[in-house]
Amino acid sequence: MDCAHFFIQNNMKDMAVRCVTNITELKIDSHELLRMLGYLLDQFDSYDLAALVFEKVIKLRPFEPQSFRDLALVLEQKGDYQRAIDLLWEVVIGEWSSSFEEIELTALYELNAIVARCNGFKDQGVKNVKPINITLPKRCENEFVKNLHVDVRISLAWDTDNTDMDLHVVEPTGEEAYYGHNRTSAGGMVSRDFTRGYGPEEYMIKVAPPGTYQVKTNYFSSSSPSLTGPTTLLLHIFTNFGRPNQVLHKSVIRLAGSKDNDVIGSITWKEE
Repeated sequence: MDCAHFFIQNNMKDMAVRCVTNITELKIDSHELLRMLGYLLDQFDSYDLAALVFEKVIKLRPFEPQSFRDLALVLEQKGDYQRAIDLLWEVVIGEWSSSFEEIELTALYELNAIVARCNGFKDQGVKNVKPINITLPKRCENEFVKNLHVDVRISLAWDTDNTDMDLHVVEPTGEEAYYGHNRTSAGGMVSRDFTRGYGPEEYMIKVAPPGTYQVKTNYFSSSSPSLTGPTTLLLHIFTNFGRPNQVLHKSVIRLAGSKDNDVIGSITWKEE
């Protein structure tokens, strides 16, 4: 991983990909190693390889909704919108462990943003954009299609099960949003606390005050033995989420150990 990041920083993407794909030789059936590899390939924009990796994760962990979501997000960036929608709908309607309660809400936000793109953002009054042909699952079309576009959206996932990771976002006003204070005076919202692994935890704000949004995490503990060593985070920071001018900033961060208030990213929002 360290070698791969070195090559990426020196504009040697092919060598970086060659480095990280050696990860699979450690233990090909380790879902944690494969998730970490998939996150890295996603960060390196190697979507075809990342999709192959997450297909393998689904076979290994079909009882975890994050397996389907990880693949869907890669396929969306690859342009396979239909399969991405179908996979996210599986997350919405699936019967999952109570540990993953409310992940269907996150999947619905993401599904609707894809549908809005395929529909040419007509819900926002955009004209002269050619729609992309998709077929919505039954029930989804009639009951669940509503694009909740926002100024800023931050999503945090991680690669280890039985791990307590918390997303914190400090707004420009200084107010800090997290699971214990999940609604801010500016309108920021944080999703439920995933205490047993993978996430995602997310922050959204519809009309964001201008300024810098600082992203932090509290890494309390992990009771899951892991070949990967420290937990690896996948951080997605969106501006104009669900809109034609959506921008995604991706980061893969490896934590050294349990820490409080570890700063992992930031974004500056300007009024448009």
